[in-house]
Amino acid sequence: MINRFPHTATIKLETVGEGKLPEVTKEEITLKGRYEPEKGNKNLDYKAKFYCEQTPEQLKSNPHAFDDQKMDIFGRSITIKQAWPYQTHCELWLD
Repeated sequence: MINRFPHTATIKLETVGEGKLPEVTKEEITLKGRYEPEKGNKNLDYKAKFYCEQTPEQLKSNPHAFDDQKMDIFGRSITIKQAWPYQTHCELWLD
């Protein structure tokens, strides 16, 4: 049987609080999904996609929570250009 979501990625989410002394909060989120490179198409806005098996709670409350954050997969750190949350899954466009 084919495993639709064979890859695991870790997103390092960093948020900065507001106020006189801004507080930086760091959080790691592990996602199970499928990594797909874009195969050299120069007309696309991304270099690869990561399809998440489920939409994380952080994306449900703030669709831009993962934008410009780092994702670790295959021993590399990749920047997330944009996140697209859907009801059943999410899509991350990678740079």
